[in-house]
Parts: sequence; structure tokens; C-alpha cells
Amino acid sequence: FHPSEMRMSQYCPKIVFTGVKFQGDDEIHPILNKPLLEVAADRRNLTIYFAALDYSDNYRIRYAYKIEGDDGDWNFVGEAHSASFNHLPPGRLRLLVKSTNADGVWMDNITVLEIDSKPTFWETIWAKILMLLVILAIIG
Repeated sequence: FHPSEMRMSQYCPKIVFTGVKFQGDDEIHPILNKPLLEVAADRRNLTIYFAALDYSDNYRIRYAYKIEGDDGDWNFVGEAHSASFNHLPPGRLRLLVKSTNADGVWMDNITVLEIDSKPTFWETIWAKILMLLVILAIIG
């Protein structure tokens, strides 16, 4: 045995989105192989679950996620394989997730989930037009 001959694995695990749990629900809804997650306006508090498909020492895999376009850096969540959001903003979002392999090496395996987060009435253009008309009526 020669320690200098030991090599880190270069295996790059594929990441899959497995489920979503909305606030107030008792069960996780499967989203495996869904290219788009539609989120109703009243269900924007949620947790999205994902997994890296590496079956050797998968307890050592670490994860990070972020919303594309958000100025923030990656959120490193360690072994937790989920991302939780409170008051997800309305609009078309892209959740990016990356992971390490079982040897702890960060891989270039970024996987994307498209999220269509529906706005509440008060976040729509119709509500803004209505508020403008009410303000003009009060002034007039």
C-alpha cells in the first residue's frame, strides 16, 4: 500500500429533483422528471428535495443551491438534500443545484429546475392599474 498512489474519484454524479413539500402539507409531492414546477400564489412557502446519484458513500455528498439571477452566492447546505423557500418571488425562476461526489470533490454537475411562481392578485399589473385608478379617483 502506497498512499501516494491513492487518487480521488472523478466520478460526476447526476442530480435529480425528487419532490416538493408545500407549507401545511403532510406529504412530499413527487416531481421526478418534471421540467417545470408550477407553484400557486398561495403555496409559495415550500421545500424542494434533490439527490445526487452516487451510490458509494452517498452520506459524504455535499450540496449547494441558488436561484439564478439572484445576486447572492451559493447556499451551501452540507448533507441536507433540500432547499427551503419562504415567500418565493413571483415569476419564472431557475433553481440551480450542484454537489460533490462521494470523495468530497465539487463537481461541475449543475442541474436546473424551472419554477413558475404565480403572483397573487396584488402583484399583477391589473392590481396596480386598479390602485392607480383609485388614487386618481380620490384626487379627482
